[in-house]
Amino acid sequence: MARSTRRAAQPREEESVHLALRMQLMDAIAARIERLGLSQAQAAEALGITAPRMSLLAHGRVDLFSLDALVELAARLDLNVRMRVTRPYVVG
Repeated sequence: MARSTRRAAQPREEESVHLALRMQLMDAIAARIERLGLSQAQAAEALGITAPRMSLLAHGRVDLFSLDALVELAARLDLNVRMRVTRPYVVG
């Protein structure tokens, strides 16, 4: 059975939401590291990750980090992560 090219070309809505959440977390982590004035080596130590993993984080490789991993890293930097769930707006 052939895969639909339309589906492969455009990510599903939930994948887009998941990516947006990971990007938002990654931005918050990067901003916190900058505010604390940490070098990549210091940040890696504070986060309990390797220097290569820290480099991926610093270069915005959001595709290589799960949402769970980013929540854990944020917590290690004393960031509070909150979730809000809403119903979609109905137009019309």
